[in-house]
Amino acid sequence: MTKVDGRVERGTRTRRTVLRRAVDIASVEGLEALSVGRLAESWS
Repeated sequence: MTKVDGRVERGTRTRRTVLRRAVDIASVEGLEALSVGRLAESWS
């Protein structure tokens, strides 16, 4: 069994969080509103 590096686990968790947030934004505001800038805005 290979020991998983904590960075890999955090990266996976971060990707899932970003994807979830992107889906939420796209569902409410439409795909046209989705951008990296809009994702960043949603965290502030």
